[in-house]
Amino acid sequence: MNDTLVTPTKSSRPDDLRVTQTRVVMSEWTKFRSLRSTVCTLLTAVVAMIGIGALVAAITANQPGGLEPGQSAIFTSLTGTFIAQLAMPMLWGTLAVLTAALFLTMLIASFAAFFVGQALLRGQQLDASLSDPGALQAVIGAALYETVAGITALALGALLRNTAAAITTFVAVFFVIPPLTLLLPTSLTDHFVQYLPSNLGGELLGGT
Repeated sequence: MNDTLVTPTKSSRPDDLRVTQTRVVMSEWTKFRSLRSTVCTLLTAVVAMIGIGALVAAITANQPGGLEPGQSAIFTSLTGTFIAQLAMPMLWGTLAVLTAALFLTMLIASFAAFFVGQALLRGQQLDASLSDPGALQAVIGAALYETVAGITALALGALLRNTAAAITTFVAVFFVIPPLTLLLPTSLTDHFVQYLPSNLGGELLGGT
């Protein structure tokens, strides 16, 4: 009986199957854009940012007194920024993909919100131009603020490992705590408020 000699073949991973940072990011991007919930969340944030800004601008344009003291046309058109951030806790993706997708999407929405808002304010001569001091910074700042909100939501989700807890914490930090600080003595809030994300948003948008 003759034995058949089988020569073992050396297994090797082809170069086209190697895991690289670029392929990891591309994989996450494919997963990110293929999820219906992610697309819906981004669209919700865009609609909220443009729609709320347009609503506030339209109301302001029809007020007899125009802009309130300390209120600017730039800040008015970007008011939706603070509502759009509510959509951010529902985004779960890789940091690099999330940051790029959020910033680019919200930058487009921010420019759209600015131009829509200024068009509504123009009838009462209350509008501002993108070339006005602080206007371009505020528009880009709004997109940056939304990106920070998304990254914060991602971090909370990673730390708490619970969707409900992450959303609750996010809402508390961004929406509940800031107005509550107004009830505290000024001596206690002067150093505390400056660390709140909402304060960062106000600074980036040029609000008072």
